[in-house]
Parts: sequence; C-alpha cells; structure tokens
Amino acid sequence: MFTPNKTTLLDNMFKTETAEYLSQFPIDKEITITSSAAGSEYTEGGHVIYPIDVKLKSVVDLLHFKSFCTKNDHPKLHHYEKLFNSVTSTILTMDGTHTYKEAINKILPFINKAGSNFYGAILRKDSVIINPFSVAAIIPHLDANYQEKFNIILYFYKDRKELDKYYETIESDSDLVNIMIENMLKPIGTPVSYSSKVTAIETLSEGKFKITQSIKAHIDDNFSASSAIKSENYIVAHQAVTRGVLAPFYGATILSKEPTSGSSGAHITPMLCANVSSPATSAGKLTPTKNSPISFGSVCTGSQPNSTLKGLTALTQCNMLSPYNRNTIVAGALAYVDASINKCLEIYKKVGYITDYTPITTPTVVDTPFPPEAIQAYYENELADYITSNDLPLEYFNEIENYITTNNIANPNQRSE
Repeated sequence: MFTPNKTTLLDNMFKTETAEYLSQFPIDKEITITSSAAGSEYTEGGHVIYPIDVKLKSVVDLLHFKSFCTKNDHPKLHHYEKLFNSVTSTILTMDGTHTYKEAINKILPFINKAGSNFYGAILRKDSVIINPFSVAAIIPHLDANYQEKFNIILYFYKDRKELDKYYETIESDSDLVNIMIENMLKPIGTPVSYSSKVTAIETLSEGKFKITQSIKAHIDDNFSASSAIKSENYIVAHQAVTRGVLAPFYGATILSKEPTSGSSGAHITPMLCANVSSPATSAGKLTPTKNSPISFGSVCTGSQPNSTLKGLTALTQCNMLSPYNRNTIVAGALAYVDASINKCLEIYKKVGYITDYTPITTPTVVDTPFPPEAIQAYYENELADYITSNDLPLEYFNEIENYITTNNIANPNQRSE
C-alpha cells in the first residue's frame, strides 16, 4: 500500500495525468484531487460528490436514458413505500465494529446465502453513512481508504416475489441495466489493483488506460455554507433513504450549477431521489421518453443552500419526510439493484477485498393475470363458485379458460410422473 507521507513515482505521474483532465473544471479549494496515498483525507461523512465532464459519451448516455432501464420507452413510476416497508421489516445489525474491508467479508456470506433476497447494507459510524454496494459510490469509497471501524446493518427483502411484480422487474432490459452500470463507473474509473509499484489502472473511461489512481472529490472540512461551487457539473450518489428508519438506496443524480440560480438535477438511475424533482407523470407513467429533451429539476437541500457543496451533502440521504415526490421507483429498478451489488462484488474481488462471490440472479417473473386459487378452481370444476364468492363478472370464466388453454397452464395440484 502507499505510504501516506511519501511522494512516489505514481503520485507524480498521477498529478501530471490529472492536471490536464482537471483543467477543464474551474475547481477551487472545496474540491481536492488526491491519490490513494492521501487515503482518509477523502469523503468527510461518507458523502460522494465528484465533478464530471458532461461531454463524455458515458455521461451523455446516462442523461439520455433518463433513469429508464426498461424495454419500453414509457415506463411506470411507482411509490417507494412497498419497497421501504419490506426491507426495513427485516433489518439485521451485526455484532461489533469492522474496517471497511472486514465489513465486506462479513457481509459476503449473507449475500451468498440470501441471493436475490439480499437488498443491501449500510456501514455506519456516528453520522457517517456508507452504502458499500452502490455502484455510484464504490470507487470513491475504496479510494478513501477509511481507517474507521463501522457498524454493519443488513437489509433483506421480506417478499421479493411480490415486489418484483409490483415494481415490474420483468420489464427490465438486462443489456440496458448493464450499460447504465458501466457508464456510472466510467467518469471515475475502476482500479484493477493497488500496489506500491507503478501499476496500470483500468479506468473504463472510453476504453483508455491511465497510470493513476481514480479521480475523486474531497470535501474540505473548512469550507463554509457561503462557499460557492465552482465546478459546473457533478454526480452525487444517493446512498440511503430515510423516513425515521434508514435503508440503502441506489440513486445518483447529475447536478448542474448555474451561476445565479443554484443547482438543478437530472436523475440517472431508476431509483430517484425524492429531494430532486422528477419529470412530470401521466397516468402513473413518466411523461418523458428516451427521445424527449433532457430536463433538470429543482434540488432541495434543507436549510443549506444548494449552491454549496455543504448543502449538496444533504443529498447523500433521500429524505422522505420532506419529498418533492414519493413515486421514486422506476419500473425494473430491482434488477438495477441486483446488478449494482454484483458489479461492486466484482470490483471488491478485483482489488483483493474478497477472493470469490456468488452473483445475484435476478428472478424471472411471469406476470400471471389470475391467482393460483382461480386456476385451481377451474381444474376442480369449482370456478362458478369462485366467481360468485369473489363477486367477479361472468366474463371471468371465458377469460381464465382462454388464458389456461392458450398458455398451456397446468393443474397446480397435478403431480408429474
């Protein structure tokens, strides 16, 4: 590992390589670019906010997709409450405190065991809140080289099957989900390894290689609420959602800073921050499509100005007690959560935090229009009684018969030989 107070060849190369890149951002002291040698200097409070070049193809694509990860261009937008209530009903707090690396290894057996029923984790020390499986935050967290020990809080779906139906996991486009995940990493890069020797770092940004540590933003302890943001465009990771109780969240927003009017934001993941206004909806669907113009919404940072980094750190947690909107889960979002966790596990293995892992497999959900009880009643010649007792229209009989014969639905009680 790097020695904090020693300037290495890699440090010098890092400064040279990044100076040209950073020259396009008018950054003042609120943002400090460092190598991993600086370690714990990064991310006061676990916040992840970093400057971006909006001309990068990966960033343009993120804006173009507008948080959509579905096969259709006009996805539904769902209320967050079902998901929040499910994952906060099955919270597990592990004993003891652990370093960041130790925590990942403590969590891993639960992921391998729970599979798609694993929703996420929070690492917490006092006011520091970290989601170690948010693809929007993982590289800055690795670069931070935290020295603290954290409490580990684990979250599981209580009823994944029902949530997959409600949040329309079947509508997710796996190729698009993976593109969104990869594009999220490209502005900051993915390290292949950490070493005291000069090591190639695969940045994933437009397929290039750099001999650097990943670029990261440092929020200085000393900047004041009146200190204006100088860089015009940022990505902020929304790592948690809170409504009295805390839960992981997998959101990210591109923020645009206007000289006089503060910040505005555009969602770039299918989990929308409730404190950044979302596009208008119509009949429960997002009004914009993939081909509609990019729009930036209002940003609420509570009592702090949204024109300062200190104010924007409030967006680390989505505050559901003061939301612009509560319909914040785009159809297909749970597939994105699975993919984010898998990509983070892949990176943890790549940097040597873990030796192996079992990827989460997103459940294949079949949208069945009729409950099993109705299908069983059909096969037992009791459908008329079922229709009467449930006050259903007579057309129900023909509809279920057509569904069963067209799709070759088997008798649920029939045993296979």
